Amino acid sequence: MNPAAHWWVLGAGAMGALFCGSMRRAGVSSRLLTHHDQPRTLRWVDDKQTTRLEAAPLNTLEPRSISRLLLTTKAFAVCDALRLAQPYLAADALVVTCANGMGFETQAADILGGRPLLRAVSTEAALRTADSVAHTGRGATRIGDDHATPGPWFSDSLAKVPRWYWEPDIDQAIANKFAINCAINALTARHGCHNGELLENSAYRLQLETLCAEIQQVMTALQRWTPGESLRVMAAQVCAATAANRSSMLQDRLAGRRTELAFLNGHLLELAQELGVAAPENTALCAALAH
Repeated sequence: MNPAAHWWVLGAGAMGALFCGSMRRAGVSSRLLTHHDQPRTLRWVDDKQTTRLEAAPLNTLEPRSISRLLLTTKAFAVCDALRLAQPYLAADALVVTCANGMGFETQAADILGGRPLLRAVSTEAALRTADSVAHTGRGATRIGDDHATPGPWFSDSLAKVPRWYWEPDIDQAIANKFAINCAINALTARHGCHNGELLENSAYRLQLETLCAEIQQVMTALQRWTPGESLRVMAAQVCAATAANRSSMLQDRLAGRRTELAFLNGHLLELAQELGVAAPENTALCAALAH
């Protein structure tokens, strides 16, 4: 194994297992990491194939031994995870985070102390049950770096993984995913429904359309929306394509776990307030989910 070309995946959950398992099957050297003191074992099941993944405790690594790190924690855990990982990062380590939401980027960059922080957005879906992770929906994972061209680190590893793509305009891809997640995730969590039910139920569909209009208005004021695009259309397409899925926020809410609401609709409300844009639908939704 070439240590410089090896990917460590910090976050031994559904998406971490999906990405690490996909890398392994593509012949890319990778290993899961956990912040817990004891190793963990996960089974990743995809296309009726099972891959056994051992998650090594982060504190068993040598200092400065991580050259490439893919962070698959929730948005609220990104900065804490980076603080834990910081002693193990090489001086020139490359760090990629694939968390939903916005609002953690500045603090995360400060923790990294000049090391590059790249964002990835994914429409892949996975479901963890106990120590087994199932690939429940195929999508695409896009990674980019502020209109830059990909370096050798992409072509020698991630480019080999199915459905991983270089995205020249990653900022817009992040904004689109953020807006769609704000529209779908919180609403499914509020009603306890699958994604497709937002289209099938007329009352839910009206809420979705009203919410999309409000979110698009905020993103347009922020100059992070492409003129001519319709969030309502985009959200409906995602709901139709993932009709049987439960959003990650709904899964977290049902399990009694902390959700990413603060980095989705909560952050949108912060942006709306700064911009002087009214956002009553998001305000009501955040209030309902606070209980």
